[in-house]
Amino acid sequence: MKQQLAALCLAMMMLTGCSPGGELPAAESAGRHLTAEEVGAAELVLKDRPEFPPAGRSQAIQAQAGPHDNRVDGELKTTVETAADGTHTVTLTKAWKLAVNGTEAQSVWRYSVSRDGKVELVSSEEKDHLLDAVK
Repeated sequence: MKQQLAALCLAMMMLTGCSPGGELPAAESAGRHLTAEEVGAAELVLKDRPEFPPAGRSQAIQAQAGPHDNRVDGELKTTVETAADGTHTVTLTKAWKLAVNGTEAQSVWRYSVSRDGKVELVSSEEKDHLLDAVK
């Protein structure tokens, strides 16, 4: 798996003109540019969650909610953080522009990606069920 991650990172660097350890100009997370390794870690997570945008990006979404099929706007976002030990935390967020009884309709999944490319779901909190409460 480590070799696959390294090959993926190298291929991405070649396609984008980055040097090893360099930053990818189009991908940002929390206001900073992402490294090729961070983008590669996110891509490993996104293999199983293709509805989410690439690392450092967000995209608008919309859903029908409630018995009258009201439209609710939302956003999908993928962010990446790197720990001192070189592991990555990839966070996938689905945030609806909706709150029910003070609870925001926001679902969050956090994944840990080890240096050798092992992906593990660390935590998840799903709140899509709040869309059913729309009247």
